[in-house]
Amino acid sequence: MRTVRRLFLLLTVALPGLVLAQDLQSARVMMDGALAELATHNRLTLVLNGTENDGGKLHSFSAVLKVGFSIQTGRQLVQMEMLDYRDDQLRKRVAGDGERFWAYDLIGKVYTSTEYGTVAHAGKERERLFQNMLLRLKGEQTFLARLVKDAYGGTLNASTAWMPWRSSSTVSVQGENIVCTSTAPSPNRLTYSLQQTPGFGFTLMGVDYFEEARIGSKVRTTQWTVSIYRDHIPDGTSWVFIPPVGSRAVSVSEGG
Repeated sequence: MRTVRRLFLLLTVALPGLVLAQDLQSARVMMDGALAELATHNRLTLVLNGTENDGGKLHSFSAVLKVGFSIQTGRQLVQMEMLDYRDDQLRKRVAGDGERFWAYDLIGKVYTSTEYGTVAHAGKERERLFQNMLLRLKGEQTFLARLVKDAYGGTLNASTAWMPWRSSSTVSVQGENIVCTSTAPSPNRLTYSLQQTPGFGFTLMGVDYFEEARIGSKVRTTQWTVSIYRDHIPDGTSWVFIPPVGSRAVSVSEGG
């Protein structure tokens, strides 16, 4: 894998116009290094901020995903928290406390809970946590979950298997950016901004997304950006979930 990275870097210096053409394989080699770099950080925070203009009605939304990895009493401890806001109102909180994965819908006041890090699942903590994240998160939140899974999951050979968030996208490499365009569910453009760096080849600096949908006579535009904070967990972060008074537990199939 490292040989492939070194060969790619040599080619970009010698033939930049040729190698940085529209090509999924070139993008995979770039993301291989970028994801490997992310995985070296035991603490990571991803912040997604966006707006939706629905026929002149403007809404804001954001999601903050934090993950932390540590070893306690000889066991791997994987923890996470995600906060989902719309128009500055907290709508969903998802937390992994090291043993259980919790998803709480503040609007419906319901929550789900599943195991992922107990002794019975030793060695599969990360896999089960990421599976739960992808199951319980929706919309643009799934982009954050996919990025974390691709970086920390340990099962993806990005140099041959990485795929963009929208699997139907046409992928092109433009300079140090990977640009993915698709018409599903509506015309959209997702840009991975990378920076060429020694060691890993490329480092992921941020992500931008734009989508335009026509619904009858109205046009709805959605745009968001993702900022990456390495080795940082915001103050006040809690991995613990305590069911609020008045909330109720529901099955995973019922939960929002």
